[in-house]
Amino acid sequence: CLTSIQRGGVAQPVNGGHPLANVAFIEANENFVNHLQIAGEAGFERPLADLPALTEPRHTQALPPGNYRWRLAAITAAADTGPWGDPQAFTVKAVPPSPAAEPPQVDDKAIVFRWRATAGASYQVQITREADFAKPLVDTRTREAQARIDQPEPGIYQMRVRAIEPDGFTGPWGTPQQVEVKGGTRWWLILPFLLPLLAL
Repeated sequence: CLTSIQRGGVAQPVNGGHPLANVAFIEANENFVNHLQIAGEAGFERPLADLPALTEPRHTQALPPGNYRWRLAAITAAADTGPWGDPQAFTVKAVPPSPAAEPPQVDDKAIVFRWRATAGASYQVQITREADFAKPLVDTRTREAQARIDQPEPGIYQMRVRAIEPDGFTGPWGTPQQVEVKGGTRWWLILPFLLPLLAL
């Protein structure tokens, strides 16, 4: 009797396409290979994927949103096939849309970025002065559909945001939004020093 150890399947989003279903299982060796099937509503009589000679310990399959099952069997070097393991169920969810950016509010006192709220979602927000977001000034999670930087230095700032659903399913980053804080004298900083002189 031949069986393969099953470790479960998970689904995660990919930018710009269907989510990917990632299935992991025991690695094949010189004695056997894995036979993997993935099925939707039609069942295993009409599998969406039928892969009878997997040697890697994992498989990634692009699938539209829906409910699925996968199962695994082992095939020996002598072409003997073991029984199917118990089917494992998983769900592929639609990728959450990127929040739509609203016009920002910019002056020498604050930058306020805003985006359209999504019901039930929280957001990961990054704000940076670099083009690649490698060292963001802000990297936080919030339930508010806005982010703020007080007393910004002159220069160019970029913001990007992505939605996180209540179960932790995370969507792709939206298109970065860029604003510029113009240089100039900050009278609100030097005013406390001028007031005593004006009193003389």
